[in-house]
Amino acid sequence: MLKELKITDIKVGNRHRKEMGSLTSLADSIRQEGLLQPIGVTEKLELVFGERRLRATRDILKKKTILARIVDVSSIIAGEYAENEIRKDCGSVEIRGWGRRDEGRRFREHPGAQEASSRMDDARRADDLAGGLLYNMRRLHGR
Repeated sequence: MLKELKITDIKVGNRHRKEMGSLTSLADSIRQEGLLQPIGVTEKLELVFGERRLRATRDILKKKTILARIVDVSSIIAGEYAENEIRKDCGSVEIRGWGRRDEGRRFREHPGAQEASSRMDDARRADDLAGGLLYNMRRLHGR
């Protein structure tokens, strides 16, 4: 069930994640695209996942409410783990694909474009390095 909640009613307990990364980029993205993924809270309004979204919305966008999904989890830590560790981040090929599919039109204008562009460059360098290593290993082993 989705509900618009007062941010002050949400209880943020002791969290595993300590490094929040760039909340400004996230806030800019939420401002431009909207909150694409609601935060998750228990029926008692204990935060399960979405602390970065909550902080960006509250501290930078200065909003008083946020969209939340009421979830039933075995524990807060189990829900936090499932949301942050079990899900799969996009790989380098997928990240590069965004720029190609969009041909740079809106992607370059997006608030997170500079950070994503840097990740794409890093992914290209990693792919080039891996390809070079594979080529050299094959040469050394006569394949």
